[in-house]
Amino acid sequence: MAFFDQLVERVGVLPGVQAVGVGTQLPLGVGIGWGKSFWIEGRPSPTRLAEVPSVLFKLASPGFFRALGYRPRAGRLFTGEDTERSQPVAVVNESFARRYFAGQDPIGKVVVLDAPPELVPPLPPGAPPAPHRTIVGVVADVKNGRMNAPTEPEIYAPLSQNVGEGWFNALTLVVRTAGEPARLLKAIEAQVRALDPDQPVTGVATMEEILARSLSQPRFGMVLLALFAGVALLLAAIGVYGVVAYEARQRTHEIGIRTAIGATPWDVVRLVVGDGLKLSLVGAALGVVIAFGLMRLLESLLYGVRQYDPFTFLAMPAVLVAAAALAAYLPARRAMRVGPGVALRQE
Repeated sequence: MAFFDQLVERVGVLPGVQAVGVGTQLPLGVGIGWGKSFWIEGRPSPTRLAEVPSVLFKLASPGFFRALGYRPRAGRLFTGEDTERSQPVAVVNESFARRYFAGQDPIGKVVVLDAPPELVPPLPPGAPPAPHRTIVGVVADVKNGRMNAPTEPEIYAPLSQNVGEGWFNALTLVVRTAGEPARLLKAIEAQVRALDPDQPVTGVATMEEILARSLSQPRFGMVLLALFAGVALLLAAIGVYGVVAYEARQRTHEIGIRTAIGATPWDVVRLVVGDGLKLSLVGAALGVVIAFGLMRLLESLLYGVRQYDPFTFLAMPAVLVAAAALAAYLPARRAMRVGPGVALRQE
């Protein structure tokens, strides 16, 4: 703790540093975080261990939230006055507040990060009991796992108050800079070496790089899926073209007669393309029905796509119908050149 206290103080005065903090886990699951059982003071205690809820538990210094840009929603965040000798406090995220304090103000409520004492063996002599932490703030949700996974409830405790609440020996230094973060890396490493020459600096990355790594696997999967979808769209367009072209050839005599009695070339185009669009509209309608049953799968693959996203259900059929219309227009252009003479020769 003394090492990190001094490191935060040294890094905080470097030119270009706007905020600096220390924590056990960053967004997107980077670092060490663990789940803890808990119960809320003043509510009926669970009667079985299986009924005891659990929550993601993280430790953070006062500058951790500002360095990462967490937005406070209610109450306050940690300060330098939250020490080992002060009242134990906690900050929760919005998911925690919604799930366990729906319709209530969580500020001032007390949580105990352990199973109820009547459900666990007695503590050994000298072991500190789990502190009763008062919720002093609520922060906005951030992704604590994959981008397309729902955010889980979280509880943050001050790093300086971590007594008997879990094992840890790895912390992450978080620095917010006014300019390019990479330019400060050597200066930060120099401060680490000045305090402890044997302390390694590992896992250095910007949040943009962490986000890119988190998205690399699903992005690769979506590229493959888009490639297969493009091939399927091309095959569908070729199929529509073939069907419409065959049908247009079969109707050469009819088209010639229509032309002879006054049909314009664009009347012929509407006739042929209309037949192709009927096929595509039926296919698009069937596709929308099937997609309703598969949207849960799509929602799990794509971040930011709701289960019944109106844009998705409007844009995708429009693309398919437009592709079918283009495929049908090519044979329609040839059909519009059919004149009465062609019809007579066919007769």
